[in-house]
Amino acid sequence: MRQKIKTSFAYFFALLVLLAGISAGNGAICTWTGAGNDELASNPDNWSDSIAPTSGDSVVLSSASGKNMTWDLNVSLLSWTQDNYAGTVTIGTEYASSGFAELVITGDCNVNSGVWTHKANATKELYRLRVKVLGDFELGENASIDTTGKGYTSGNGPGKGSGTYGAAYGGRGT
Repeated sequence: MRQKIKTSFAYFFALLVLLAGISAGNGAICTWTGAGNDELASNPDNWSDSIAPTSGDSVVLSSASGKNMTWDLNVSLLSWTQDNYAGTVTIGTEYASSGFAELVITGDCNVNSGVWTHKANATKELYRLRVKVLGDFELGENASIDTTGKGYTSGNGPGKGSGTYGAAYGGRGT
């Protein structure tokens, strides 16, 4: 009898641990509406149910809104789904700062449409696109990661060149 109670308790405990692990991964599903007066992800008015995402939530961008987004939240997400979205997401990660250095997605990230980018740099490297996806990452054929014009302004940064010539290796740039 005593052995049966120990075995039953062990099964109960294992089931409890399993269920706790499953429920820990079920955050809210936050759908971007862009209904707020700005493009900030931190603005609750830009989200369905007027609640901005928090750690463990899933983010969805769809045809419900084509309004551009600036991701300025320093939270780890469960997942990111971007499908039939026509806007641009500017991810506000900063290099070597005490602020938002990396967007972390603990599950899957599917960017099937729209654009990902980062803020433009001026005289030093400050902004970059840094995302850590612990699950699968998919960049669909209707999506892009575009950093055109996001580097240093003319005459700044490593390899800035000199005078009226651009940077070059082994010769004079034109």
